[in-house]
Amino acid sequence: MATTNDGAKLRYTEKLPKNMTTEAQKFHDALERLAENFVEKEANYGPAWRVMRLPSLIDLLFVKAYRAKHLLTEAKEQKVNEPLRETFLDIASYTAITYIQASLPPWHFEALLGQPKSYFADLLTVLDAAKNLYEAKNADYGSIWIVLPLPTLADFILARTMRLKSSYSSDQALDLLILSLLTHLKIQISTTLSNSPYTQIRTKTPLRAFDPTLWYHNTSPPSTPSQIA
Repeated sequence: MATTNDGAKLRYTEKLPKNMTTEAQKFHDALERLAENFVEKEANYGPAWRVMRLPSLIDLLFVKAYRAKHLLTEAKEQKVNEPLRETFLDIASYTAITYIQASLPPWHFEALLGQPKSYFADLLTVLDAAKNLYEAKNADYGSIWIVLPLPTLADFILARTMRLKSSYSSDQALDLLILSLLTHLKIQISTTLSNSPYTQIRTKTPLRAFDPTLWYHNTSPPSTPSQIA
């Protein structure tokens, strides 16, 4: 259950539809876990992220997304004790922060003096938007994401991070947030669909190697009305 800095309790998914599917229920639970993660980070670091430019936040997303893809597709073993599931939750959390940052006026040093401001209310606005978009997409696509292998989902996440680098938009940020949470859930789900028709027909032909770090380095930062300093 998420807790704000003043100790007030707030359950994000307080009222859930009675006919909600298992997957939709899990997604709502993941939204609450994201809210808890945000509160934990805010308690430890305050609004320190407000000093970061939007391109810097997107760079942080890129690093997290690239690590996840590397661990799932190239690394022989994981050396750092950071669960992959929590990495995708972090990507969702920092995507929400990026979404909030893009909607706020430029940061000023005086803003961090005195009592730190909580941005939890801003987070709830982002989560509402993500919930609505997820429900719309789920109506069209169903739960097809469950049968996608983790490396594929990691590819999607890295690609969306690159799109944010090229040109930021709130819609793209919400897509990245939702996809990261779904991947977080994919790892959580114990029953895998390894025998599904989709996984059986995947091609084994390797694609030509592509180094996203070179592309990322040569891409201009996004432009937004207020965040590029």
